[in-house]
Amino acid sequence: MNEVKKYKPIYFTYRYNFDFFLAKLAENAGVNFIQGYHAKDINFEKNSINNKNNNEIKACFIVGADGVNSFVARELFNEKFDKNKIAIAVETELPKEEFNREVELPEIYFGLIRYGYAWVFPKSKKLTIGIAGHCKYNKNIKDNFKFFLKDILKLPSDLNIKGHYIPFGHYRNNPGKDNVLLIGDAAGLVEPITGEGIAFAMQSGKFAAESIIEAKNNNNPKLAYSLYEKKYKNISNILDKANLLKHLIYPKFFNSLLIKGLAQPTSKSLVKNHLDLLADDITYAQYFTNLLKKSGKGLVKLIGS
Repeated sequence: MNEVKKYKPIYFTYRYNFDFFLAKLAENAGVNFIQGYHAKDINFEKNSINNKNNNEIKACFIVGADGVNSFVARELFNEKFDKNKIAIAVETELPKEEFNREVELPEIYFGLIRYGYAWVFPKSKKLTIGIAGHCKYNKNIKDNFKFFLKDILKLPSDLNIKGHYIPFGHYRNNPGKDNVLLIGDAAGLVEPITGEGIAFAMQSGKFAAESIIEAKNNNNPKLAYSLYEKKYKNISNILDKANLLKHLIYPKFFNSLLIKGLAQPTSKSLVKNHLDLLADDITYAQYFTNLLKKSGKGLVKLIGS
């Protein structure tokens, strides 16, 4: 185990608080929220969406911001993400007083799952505990999580857990069509090293909004996608680099070297390097360069150990 002290503050929040905050911002800007409306089908020619009661909503633009199992994406392309190309995350929340020790710093655990990691993140009153990994290489993620809870954290393995799929670096090459745009997880915008997705969701949402405004100003709604596609490449180029890097981190041989390297008493700089990537303070190229620079001298020793 290695610990980095005096690192800059890292802030955590609950998704329902964050989502509510964003919703209120949009509402204050004039957005009309219709809650409880479950879309049943989309007519792209009429630019309309219907629910099970056939209540129709029309719009000049449609934005799919509905997650990895995006209904908008399925209706648009008649397909959904291949489960062998995505990851799954399983997590639980536990009141801090029910844990067997005090947790003040975020904890990350490697080696418990392939193409992924486990975590314990402290929040104001609770701990968020989870594990995530690529579905293709982890057929029993639930069992991995129970092992993490019981054998590593010394907690009951029957805690209430929830899970969700994550598009682990497998983004959509075509994130929409004409006046229909896909953002966030609906477009597969999650990077495969840290599992970060919220920043890309926010950025792609901004790109979509800018593209819609420009298309509207040109009185040409179908121009939106071509405008969005150009901006989208700013994100997809980052994910391309991350997808290359994952093949140098997560395969068994390289992953075992990384874990050994991180566990060395003198490797706090390696841990900080990973934290900097999580915090988006360094690029993937910088991460890889630092990884080679810091661990290069000990690489031969690690291979022979």
